[in-house]
Amino acid sequence: MLRLSDASSAQSASQRLGVLARLVRDRLLAVGVSAEAAALVQAPRARGGGWDCGDSGPLAARLAREEGGRRPGPGRDTLRRGTPLTGVGLESAGRVLWPGFGAAASAVGVRAVTTVALPLADRGRGVVVVYHLDERLVPEDCLTEVRFLAMACAQGLRHQEALRVCGQLEGALQSRVLIEQAKGQVSERRECTPDAAFALLRSYARAHQVALHEVARWVLDGTLTASPFDRSPLRRATGA
Repeated sequence: MLRLSDASSAQSASQRLGVLARLVRDRLLAVGVSAEAAALVQAPRARGGGWDCGDSGPLAARLAREEGGRRPGPGRDTLRRGTPLTGVGLESAGRVLWPGFGAAASAVGVRAVTTVALPLADRGRGVVVVYHLDERLVPEDCLTEVRFLAMACAQGLRHQEALRVCGQLEGALQSRVLIEQAKGQVSERRECTPDAAFALLRSYARAHQVALHEVARWVLDGTLTASPFDRSPLRRATGA
């Protein structure tokens, strides 16, 4: 469980979800339930709404791709309705519940599905899908353990996202400091206003297709000393 909740881990979201799926499969096998598992997370629309998936093996990977490819399935159904499924068969009253997905699942031996929510708050929406390969249901105490595993994984994903955002903010702040320092140095060299110095930095960055903070770094470390960042004619004439 610590592997799932550890935000300092270098695992990607998909790798972390894969660990969760394999832990779920192994826990179910330990109580005699033959199944595979997948964990799916959909990012918020503001971040493109893409999917991260992790799986316990090739069978689960194939079915996760079915849902990730916009086919209705138990995972999407759970996310849409907000209601988990427990041992639900692929057919009801002779009707396939999820056309397309149901046929693909049945073809690889899936008999029923169980879903557990991944509580991700503002990071997106997530779900664990268990693909039953026999008629046995997940015992309630085991299902509770799966929920705890899902909660631990969700905590790790949320903390990992928070660290990513903090890193971006820290990087932006450091870049801003470099740019402000370079503005001051160019302003002093060229005897111009800070706004004019910034315009020189920005123009150079655009002309050479380089990030502005990199140009600022080069000015500060002495890499860029030639025009347009050299001293003004008056300062050169006076030797200042």
